[in-house]
Amino acid sequence: MVFEHPNGDYLVEDPNWLANVLDIAAGLKIRGAKTIIGYCNHQMLVAACAKADAICSGTWMNVRSFPPDKFRSSYEDEIRQRATWYYCPKSLSEYKIPTLDLAHRQKILAQLQPDATFNNAYVAPLFSGAQPTSIGFTEQAAFRHYLHCLRLQTTSASLSAFDSTVSAHNAMLDAAEASLKSFAKTGILGQQRDFRNIVDTNRGALAALVATRGPILRRRWNSL
Repeated sequence: MVFEHPNGDYLVEDPNWLANVLDIAAGLKIRGAKTIIGYCNHQMLVAACAKADAICSGTWMNVRSFPPDKFRSSYEDEIRQRATWYYCPKSLSEYKIPTLDLAHRQKILAQLQPDATFNNAYVAPLFSGAQPTSIGFTEQAAFRHYLHCLRLQTTSASLSAFDSTVSAHNAMLDAAEASLKSFAKTGILGQQRDFRNIVDTNRGALAALVATRGPILRRRWNSL
């Protein structure tokens, strides 16, 4: 399944749109279908609560959300202005490298570093002590880091029971919200890739899933 994001947004703030996505995914699973959601970013980790089998993502933004217009016209100006982003798993947000310079200047850069589970060689130079914009962090390293983290997050997103899976997703949102509030106080913001306005979107959509599909997902979880 591929869902077009409203208004071409990368992260979707409309809880009804996300609730509909989860409802469709859960409905198909209940009917015995294998369910794969394409053109996804980390916001769709919540699809694990609908028992989706997989999400598909990629490198560029236009393969992490589905923007039909980008397949119909040229976006050369956008490509020339493209920035490199660092994905912070704990806050579910992405930050431009100059924003990491700001964190470095305030001596809080370590707070954005991945924990041991997600740490990898792709981003290690960003946290080596040097100013992040001076280390030549490449798009390739950024993409590989993002997909590495997303893979780890997806493999731990679905647990042995519906209720524990829902609880785990809510716990992830709580942790992200705490980090986001702390970062915002020091001006560390992810602009259009900041998850601050998305936390409640995911909470609301997940609550709708629990109310509508929860009973049957709870009973049939291990057979879906």
